[in-house]
This record gives sequence, structure tokens and C-alpha cells, in this order.
Amino acid sequence: MLKVNVLTKSYKGKTVLKDVSFAVANGEVLGIIGPNGAGKSTLLKILSGIIDADGGEIVLDGKSLSISDSNTWGYLPEERGLYPQMRLLDQLIHFAGLKGMATADAKKKAIQLLQDWKMEQYCASKAGDLSKGNQQRIQFLTTILHNPSLIILDEPFSGLDPIQTDWLQEQIHLFRKQGKKIIYSSHHMDTVEALCDRILVLHDGAIKAYGTAKELCRQPIGMWQVLLTGGDTSWHAMVQILNIKEQDSGQSRIRFSLGNAALPAVIAAIERSGATIESIKRYKRSLYEVFVQLTSGTDAE
Repeated sequence: MLKVNVLTKSYKGKTVLKDVSFAVANGEVLGIIGPNGAGKSTLLKILSGIIDADGGEIVLDGKSLSISDSNTWGYLPEERGLYPQMRLLDQLIHFAGLKGMATADAKKKAIQLLQDWKMEQYCASKAGDLSKGNQQRIQFLTTILHNPSLIILDEPFSGLDPIQTDWLQEQIHLFRKQGKKIIYSSHHMDTVEALCDRILVLHDGAIKAYGTAKELCRQPIGMWQVLLTGGDTSWHAMVQILNIKEQDSGQSRIRFSLGNAALPAVIAAIERSGATIESIKRYKRSLYEVFVQLTSGTDAE
């Protein structure tokens, strides 16, 4: 278990993290989302030992985490750090050595992973000669080569094409099954919602929400979405009062909040207009809508 207790951090008198606390269990993926400047990268740099917090504590598997424990985590930064003129195999051995691996062990493990990932042909290549996507895969390999128990990923899908994105998602699922603790920061809401067991929303250095996607997207009251075609305008005024209408290729989607008892009256009013109801279902907010609402103070439409 990773436990983060009331972390704080300030730069030049400005607070960038305010009493941030959360936990990540073995085999769990925690997603961290927030607008630019929310404090995400600062938090990840503290967790990876690059900078110190001003206050608070990080406990990994029952022990307070310090830079001397760097072999227990792997960090993929948003700003990539490969040496463009260095051979990939030498580079992997170098980074593994920084995490305490012996040269022979690092070389053996690196070659094995390159073979598993069908990248052994790049052993003698220079990083600068590879595509951006393959550089990203090598950077990810440097993150996990020493078999860390905690994997920290900052925008890991940046620069990847759809096939490489699927590959990296498979790797994350694999490490989850192996019991790794994974922290994943991204602006890609769909991927966060699909990959993460729990999600932390950070804004202005403070936690705005923390829970599963289902918990974060839960509606406080009944929200319905109706898809309809045709009909006259007699129901427009009612819909405007209820909530919003979206037009899409001759079809209208309307969303409204009301109790189950009032729903039949709304349906009857729509049908009287001559409209055909194509579908009606409970409306589920997307993570994107929750994110916008929490970080801007307004409802996303």
C-alpha cells in the first residue's frame, strides 16, 4: 500500500499543493486529472523523489519513503529523458544501474524485455534514430526494467499512435495483475475512466474529488436523456425550462432532471407534438463533464 498523508508544497510563497492525501493499494491504478497548473506534475515529482515536499509524509509498504528507496519506484516523466546519441541497450543498462541493478542483470533483463516487446532489432540503435512512438516505448522500459513495486506515469500516451496506445494499455493491465501500484496522470478522460480503479481530481493544488469513476459520475438526482425525431415545436418551451436540447442530424437529444413520477407527463407532451421517441434512458455524466464542473465551477454541456 502507498499512503500519501497531507502533502504540502509551495514555490516562492505560492502554495501549489494543499494537504493532499490518498492511498494506492497493490494491483490498483489511480488516475490523477486536473487542469494545467493544478499541481499534478509537482505531486508526481515529490512521489518520485525528484523534489521534496514542505510537509506531509509518503509511506510505501509501511515504510516512510525517501530517495534511498528509489529502486522501489519507476517514474515516466512528461518531459522524456533519453540520450539521443546513446545506444539503446547501453541506455537501458545505465538507467537500470541508477536503480541499483548490477550491469549483467540489467543487460540480461533488457534483452529479454526487448525480445518480448519485439524490439530486439533496436539494441544497437541510437534513441534519436527511432520514431517518437518507439522512443516512448523505450522510455517506458527504462521505467519498469528494475521491477519497481510503484509505477508513476505522467502523460504516458503522448505521441503514441492507436496501436501503440493499445499496447501500453495492455502493459498497464499486466502490471496491475502483477500487483503493482500504478499512478497515472493524464488529460485523456476516456482513457483514465477506462483504466483507473479510482480517480483523484486536483485543482489549484487541492483535491476536489476522489473516488471511483462511478462514484464521481453519479447523478445526485434523476437525469434522463430522450432521443427523438420529428414533431412540432409545442414541446420546446417545456424542454427549455427542464434543461437543454441538442440537435444532431435531424434528431434531438433532450436532458432533464425530474422524479420518476413526472416522467410519463413529459413523454406524453412529446408524443402529443407528433415526435417519435427513439430511445429514453437514464443519463450518465461523463468524467469530462465532472472534470469541467469541478475545475471551472460550471456544468459542462
